[in-house]
Amino acid sequence: MIQMKRPALLTTLFLSAFLMAACSSDKGEEAAKKAADVKDMVTESAKEVASTAKEATTEAVEKATETVKETAAEATEAVAEKTAEVVEETKAAVTDKAEAAIAAITPDAVSGKGKEIYDSACFACHAEGLASAPKVGDTEAWTARIAKGSEVLYENAINGFVGKKGTIMPPKGGRADLSDDDIKVTVDYMVSESK
Repeated sequence: MIQMKRPALLTTLFLSAFLMAACSSDKGEEAAKKAADVKDMVTESAKEVASTAKEATTEAVEKATETVKETAAEATEAVAEKTAEVVEETKAAVTDKAEAAIAAITPDAVSGKGKEIYDSACFACHAEGLASAPKVGDTEAWTARIAKGSEVLYENAINGFVGKKGTIMPPKGGRADLSDDDIKVTVDYMVSESK
């Protein structure tokens, strides 16, 4: 072994301790720097993950919103189509019923049974104007009567009527065997022929 003098030994020890401390200090600084670098990397990675998650969430929300809008639009369109179908079906049904109702009161329909009853009973007074009965076809004689409305004419024909000018209308024209509906179609026939 090499023998050193005490001051040299102390110096060597001191230098060694200093170098060790310096090395330790350098390692500490290096470790601190590495720790700071790692911290920065973790922070940066966390920011990237948060940004990616935010973008993914925004994209998912946008897709969901778009899907909801498309679904709502499709549902609205389907409801509109179904409503149009129902309206058309209802319109067709109402039109058919209205046409049937109109056909039931047209002169052709009235002229069938109404004319038949008129020819077998009512003509006796209404063809010649007996007892001041208005003649069928005399528009002047029928205008004021028609203006009172069908319900008044029906009531007078069914229940009978005595007018101020000597007009006498016996109930149901003296034909008690006829129904109220028979009298109504006969009145409708006479009105249609007298307009």
